[in-house]
Amino acid sequence: MSAISAESRITKLAYDTRVQLSSRWNIPLAEVPERALTMGISTLFQSSNVLVLFTGVSRSRALEMCLEKSVNHMFPVSAFQK
Repeated sequence: MSAISAESRITKLAYDTRVQLSSRWNIPLAEVPERALTMGISTLFQSSNVLVLFTGVSRSRALEMCLEKSVNHMFPVSAFQK
């Protein structure tokens, strides 16, 4: 989780995340990157346009939390409600 003031940065992926990606991408764990770029909310707020995609029924709760509930650190996109 990131603070609202966080900027984009390189972050280390958790082992569990890498295992899930290995399975999803059907590649050996050794081929899954150990680091990733995470977009900070502060960086996104500086953008003139932001496109957020929610794909599939499994994301409907996340969409509801981001658009219809109060701002929540567990759903960073919800900060754009302001």
